[in-house]
Amino acid sequence: QEKLVIMVTHNEKLAAKYANRTIKMLDGNLISDTKETEVEEPLKTEYKPKKTSMNYLQAIKLSFRNLRTKLGRTLTTAFAGSIGIIGVLLVLALGNGFKRIIYDLETETFAQFPIAVQKDHRDLNMDYHNFEFVDDGYLKPYDIRSFPGLIMHRNLITEQYLAYLTTELDKKDYVSLEYKYETQKIILNKTISNEIENANILKTFNQTEHLFLASYHDLEAGRLPDLTRNDAYEVALVVDRRNSIDEKILIALGFQNLNEVRPTDVVGKQLVIPKYDDYYKKDLTNPEKPIYLVNSSLTNAYENGIIIEVVGVFKPKEDSIFSLSDGLYYFSNLTEAVHQMARDSEILNYQKTVDYLVFSYNNEIVGNSFKYDEPTQSYPKKNDALNVLGQGETPSAIFIYPENYDAKTNIKKVLDNYNKNFEKDDPRRILYLDQAELVGSVLSQVISMIQIVLVVFASISLVVSSIMIGIITYVSVLERTQEIGILRAVGARKKDFKRVFNSETFLIGLTSGVMGSIISFILTFPLNKIIHNLEKTMVNALRMNLIHVLAMIVVSVFLTFIAGLIPSAVAAKKHPVEALRHNE
Repeated sequence: QEKLVIMVTHNEKLAAKYANRTIKMLDGNLISDTKETEVEEPLKTEYKPKKTSMNYLQAIKLSFRNLRTKLGRTLTTAFAGSIGIIGVLLVLALGNGFKRIIYDLETETFAQFPIAVQKDHRDLNMDYHNFEFVDDGYLKPYDIRSFPGLIMHRNLITEQYLAYLTTELDKKDYVSLEYKYETQKIILNKTISNEIENANILKTFNQTEHLFLASYHDLEAGRLPDLTRNDAYEVALVVDRRNSIDEKILIALGFQNLNEVRPTDVVGKQLVIPKYDDYYKKDLTNPEKPIYLVNSSLTNAYENGIIIEVVGVFKPKEDSIFSLSDGLYYFSNLTEAVHQMARDSEILNYQKTVDYLVFSYNNEIVGNSFKYDEPTQSYPKKNDALNVLGQGETPSAIFIYPENYDAKTNIKKVLDNYNKNFEKDDPRRILYLDQAELVGSVLSQVISMIQIVLVVFASISLVVSSIMIGIITYVSVLERTQEIGILRAVGARKKDFKRVFNSETFLIGLTSGVMGSIISFILTFPLNKIIHNLEKTMVNALRMNLIHVLAMIVVSVFLTFIAGLIPSAVAAKKHPVEALRHNE
């Protein structure tokens, strides 16, 4: 009663039986119309046609039914679209895994790496290297002390600062608090012909901490040094992973055939640090300007000097990424002994009284008058010479070895609190360097840069897959042209078609994102196994991040949605009559 049905037929009996009104036509001309003989009864209620519409849920249902009828092609399309997702997610997982490994190294393996407070603080400024290339035709002069790529700061370590550390630092937080002075160390050795000479191995003679040495190195021969020994100061020889050692050290220890030295042969070898009063001899050639020269006979200096004995040979642990470089390593007890010896020496007391250099060091010429740095005269060279001779009351460097990562955090809070009362450019600030954090920061930035490059390359496949999905959606539009005509004939609007095909691309994008995420997650297991077999220290190098997964699903849906906009617009513009006659 509410619908109008129009039937076209050649069967007059059928029309007469069922039709309320019959119109006869021949060759396009009206022959008869029964309307004139019928009495039209008024409708009881006025007919108001409903406005047709298709909501998003209906559009999704319609798209889902269509995709299900072509399940094979749908899954193939979704898999092709997921390849880009897989590539990007694996790259992100690799970057995330590497950063996690670095964090684990920083918090566990490198937790006991020392925090260093040094007189000349140098810190690499990575942001400087991200600046744009500049070439305006002029040179750019800079002062090394304010070079933007290298933060330079002179730490004024005072007695007050040392007292602050002693008071504020919790002894439970650090294994050791090591001091290093500028006092020069001279090493003598005895040759095979019993001649005494300068061993010339200072570049490979460094200070370390006892527990730090034992934690990151394996004992190859001998034993751990004993820091309580009175007759000699025990040191350790550290070789690299290939058992390599500077040949100057072996020569200084008295070996001739350097290729046949075993770790056990080194244990027990001794060297001597002479006392300044025995090593230097006052020269009165110029009575008005006496100087100190190296004694022509070093026998007495060798026999009365401070004995250092190699008691152990150490090698980096196999699974350790960082370790001490090869060389001889001493401890804080030797530092204090040499510093005390220097402070009591005759040469130091005499250097204090004159205004010229009385001994030779760092290629400085003996007898030259001291010059002061212009224009501030803040650091006279005389002070440098006196510090080399052991005058310094305060250390030139402080090394704090944390107990663990949490303890390191507490230590850094104490160090930061000291600077809170000073402005950023105040020379009284004391800056420190966390070696483990610096290494981790540099590695993280390098990995981030590599990750960006890889993501860009992997994203190309995302764009390609999106274009492919757009083409497949357009093919779907062509295949469903008659369906479009029928829907338009029964009242579907243009935007309804856009909803249908946009819903279709939405479902394909969602399927691609989910499929790519699942495949990526599954692939992490064999890939982690392969990487671990290649490099034992790389455990779980690929780590999926839920935020990355959700983000890539959203990206997949967005790209496929964009790719489907043109085909859906084409479908919406089709004329219903032309669409119905598509295959005629």
